[in-house]
Amino acid sequence: MTRFLVRAFAAPASETLSIAGDARDLEAILDAYREHGERCVDFVQGVFSFAIWDPARRQLFCARDRFGQRPFYYARVDDALVATNTLPALLDEVDDDLDDEILGDFLIYGLAVDARRTVYKAISRLPPAHRLIARSADDVRIERYWSFPIADRPRKIRERDAVAEFQHHLDAAVRDCARGKVVISMSGGIDSTSVAASLKRNGIEAQAVTSVYDEIIPDEERAAAATAARALEMPITFHVCDRYRLFERWDDFAVRGYEPRDEPLSAVFHDFMRIAAEQGTTLLGGWGGDSALCASKQHFFDLLRHGHGLTFLRDGITYAATRRRLPPLLLRSRMLRAAGLRKPEEGPAWLRADLRARWNEPVPVLHDLMHPWRQEAFAGVMAASRPSIFDSFDAGVTRQPLEFAAPFFDLRLLEFLFSLPPMPHFAAKDIAREALRGAVPESIRMRPKRTLRGDPVAVLRGAETERWIAVVERAPRLDRFIDRRILCNALRSDVRGEGEVAAVSLGVWLRLYDERRRSLQAGS
Repeated sequence: MTRFLVRAFAAPASETLSIAGDARDLEAILDAYREHGERCVDFVQGVFSFAIWDPARRQLFCARDRFGQRPFYYARVDDALVATNTLPALLDEVDDDLDDEILGDFLIYGLAVDARRTVYKAISRLPPAHRLIARSADDVRIERYWSFPIADRPRKIRERDAVAEFQHHLDAAVRDCARGKVVISMSGGIDSTSVAASLKRNGIEAQAVTSVYDEIIPDEERAAAATAARALEMPITFHVCDRYRLFERWDDFAVRGYEPRDEPLSAVFHDFMRIAAEQGTTLLGGWGGDSALCASKQHFFDLLRHGHGLTFLRDGITYAATRRRLPPLLLRSRMLRAAGLRKPEEGPAWLRADLRARWNEPVPVLHDLMHPWRQEAFAGVMAASRPSIFDSFDAGVTRQPLEFAAPFFDLRLLEFLFSLPPMPHFAAKDIAREALRGAVPESIRMRPKRTLRGDPVAVLRGAETERWIAVVERAPRLDRFIDRRILCNALRSDVRGEGEVAAVSLGVWLRLYDERRRSLQAGS
């Protein structure tokens, strides 16, 4: 794994073509650039972010992978353009003034959703599937080099053939991801268990790790993960999380994050990454499976609307058999909305009016097109918040020598999944469940999708109410976004409102940011 910081146009050009990036693939990327120039990214698969200095053209060429699995940041520093794949490296180079618009987005979405900007005014992101060509610090061109290929109509394929092809593509993705000593984040759910089963099919040894709660909330993950690991003959380590406290160790940038995050228990994630790094060098998991395998709630309504009665009956019977409930038509909500009887829920009263008006806006997407028959799944895969999630796994942020990989974001696998019709393959993730048949016990293969049956933050916050109120009362920076008095009253209420945790998290993050700034200024 290579962390790079490239400074261009501030010094005489190098005499040789040079590249900074992932050491495993440097020569392949350079060969592609030598042969194809700026079109080289059309021939580079997988996950990457890199920067190439071309002395003959006095040009800096940079690119980021199609789904943003590897970070890429850049900033102008005096007459130089500085590019890096780790945000902390740039914070030592530039003014770290904050961008209020991005902070407002955080209060609405809980994550960064602007693919081109960071929370720092001076630091920009290169969006996924984009390249950057710079001929000077003032002459910077950014352009999309790839769009997801969308077919005109879904494939006609027998269910058993679809399952076999899904298994083939998943196995290929897992083989490509599984470099070095492999550790897998395995919860006992369908997505991560599918990846673990693929590791076994491919003969790749791996150690499983999962975070569990044994006391403060009901949690079935220990039992489910243990059962799956035993069936797959995979050793497993349990990271027990009951003793963590809210905002624990947030004085450490690596724990609280270099950008705000709506996660008071981020120390849990930080320690999970440390434990995983002790077990291996590459972390795999089922991230993205929920989106890629998502069933379309629009599907049945669209069939009726377009007069496809026979298909509606066939798909409806399949859905009812696998889900054990009637297919969703969303008719009631559509009728209420059409009659003007159901209005969008307003945002919290403590939010500033312009932010409250945006409260129900959908999460932006990275793609300028929408998939014609699997809209919800496509929006999930292409959510603009996705790269922020990927960035949180970056070794430059976690400070752990661990590369992460997400097989469900393999391009070949996604192209296949989005070529299929919604039914029957994605009713209750049927295609993945069929691929697991015989590999794990039926209790795991047919386990329904579950989130935690309790919220550890909700359990712990009861004892933290007064401290949270004190945080808000001492955070005048929040006045740009919220009414602190109304928020404090909401925190005292027995009714827990949406967005309150994010607002308090932002208050804590801003306080620590200000303390760091004052410390740096005093030191200078």
